Amino acid sequence: MAEAGNLKGRSSPFTRFVDEVRQTADLVTLVSPHVPLKRSGNKLKGLCPFHQEKTPSFYVDETKQLFYCFGCGKGGDAFKFLMMQEKVEFIEAARMLGEQFGIRPPERDVAGAAARERVGAVLEAARQFYHERLLDRTTGAAARAYLKKRGVTGETARRLELGYAPPGWESLRGALMAKGFAEPALIDAGLLVRRQTGGSYDRFRNRILFPIRNVSGRCLGFGGRGLGEEEPKYLNSPESVAYRKGEHLFGLDLTGQAVRSQGTAVLVEGYMDFLSVFQAGIENVVAPLGTAFTGSQATLLRRFCNRVVLGFDSDRAGLAAAERALGQLLPLGFTVQILELPEGHDPDSFVRETGADSLRKRIEGARGWFEVVLERELAGKSVASLADRIAAVERLGPLVLKSPNRLERAAHAALLAQRLGVEEGVLWSELRRGTQPEAGASRASRLAPSAPEQSPAEYRLVRMLLEEPAWQQRLVPRLEESDFRDLRVRRIVGLMAEGLRLGHCRGTGDMLQALGEDPARDLLARFAVESAPSPSQEEAEACTQALERRRLQCERRKIQDEMEAETDPVRIGSLMQRKMSLSKQIDTLS
Repeated sequence: MAEAGNLKGRSSPFTRFVDEVRQTADLVTLVSPHVPLKRSGNKLKGLCPFHQEKTPSFYVDETKQLFYCFGCGKGGDAFKFLMMQEKVEFIEAARMLGEQFGIRPPERDVAGAAARERVGAVLEAARQFYHERLLDRTTGAAARAYLKKRGVTGETARRLELGYAPPGWESLRGALMAKGFAEPALIDAGLLVRRQTGGSYDRFRNRILFPIRNVSGRCLGFGGRGLGEEEPKYLNSPESVAYRKGEHLFGLDLTGQAVRSQGTAVLVEGYMDFLSVFQAGIENVVAPLGTAFTGSQATLLRRFCNRVVLGFDSDRAGLAAAERALGQLLPLGFTVQILELPEGHDPDSFVRETGADSLRKRIEGARGWFEVVLERELAGKSVASLADRIAAVERLGPLVLKSPNRLERAAHAALLAQRLGVEEGVLWSELRRGTQPEAGASRASRLAPSAPEQSPAEYRLVRMLLEEPAWQQRLVPRLEESDFRDLRVRRIVGLMAEGLRLGHCRGTGDMLQALGEDPARDLLARFAVESAPSPSQEEAEACTQALERRRLQCERRKIQDEMEAETDPVRIGSLMQRKMSLSKQIDTLS
């Protein structure tokens, strides 16, 4: 997603537009039509619109123009609220806010919006044309027979507005140009292909068409499945001004509400898998768009849920696709489980053969991803074989380290060590080699959970630095990444340090903008909204010293471990001197 903080050129017309919208838009005015708010101290509160609750836990800070829900943990500014409420991307949210509060977008953006509208109108007309061809008694007979053979009902075909592209080379071209659409617009929409000799022809011919929509329901393109010997079997729309295939998920416009209410998405591989699972009444299902699952798709899904059940094929290719998806989901903090199906089955074939109840039970009983992947990795291998153990660590180690949750990493590493019959400390040394995810921290701190109660100093310090940005210049340079156990807090303090390098202290709004869909954004909103005692310079200094002291103590323990393993007297003497120096530094901070 292209957040404003990631756009090049801080003084660009669009950036200035975003800044003006941020300064003008009133969050209370924006939220009130959706959430009845009541005054609670110096804030307003109400029932959260993003999850079901009976006791209000959704707070709006009118002064800071931020919201946070202490129930579901979602928070942010006016842009974030509109993105979540209307299921739109950042740029669209900026335009909507600008329109609501009377701020005109820059002319270049108006031209871009006009181009998108023009292509959008063409795609909508094409969707209607293809759907009518499918329903046509004569033209769509073969396509309907194919869908019936695959178990797709007429109701499902209508609900998803499936279509059929006739076999002719100019069926769509002729129909839409007769309605006044220009050939260049049809080409820009990816519906026509230019001929080398001049003119154009239909991209989709003799194919079942699956309309691809964004979360707002706007048609972006099509996925086509051939009915005969067409190659390739599946053909998708090319990217256009309206469509970036790695940024959307098939079906989310229909299933987003179910995904959000259940907090879980069932992620399947293809269009037919989606159709069969959706038709079976399991409506919290989504699918990628003919490509590998991307980071942008994971970020989009994170707006709706925090748990994913991977329902990919049970063959080797399906397992590889699942592992690629894990690489995108785990860093965002998703809880990931794997749907296990009998060999040779995918969700489509399984639900058609065994029924909806069987699939639902499999989904409910899905096991954690690491247990399943580890079991498959070790199948047919001997843990007594050094080569097999090394291979398992090399394959699974990177996935273990992708999770931002320390407790989860610790649990997976412990299970891996147990199954391989190696010492946990040795395994951790191997996992850290070359990656150094938390250099300088003790093994105990690396495995510690990241709950706020486990490290009050770092949370309290960040709150104070947010309340008093001027203190950042004095305290942040004394801190290191390893001082913070919570990766989200590291990200926030990292942004503060980045601001100082650029010559200014970053405020909450600036950091929220820069964080985009990073999980640290919700934590930052929470810190900004929740009530906290007034900051004091003495306490800020004490918290900073506590983190410095903990870092030095970790380094001293590490040196002690090295001394116990060392046999060279010269090296031992050098380590002893370093240990004594650290002890003196620790004493000055006590």
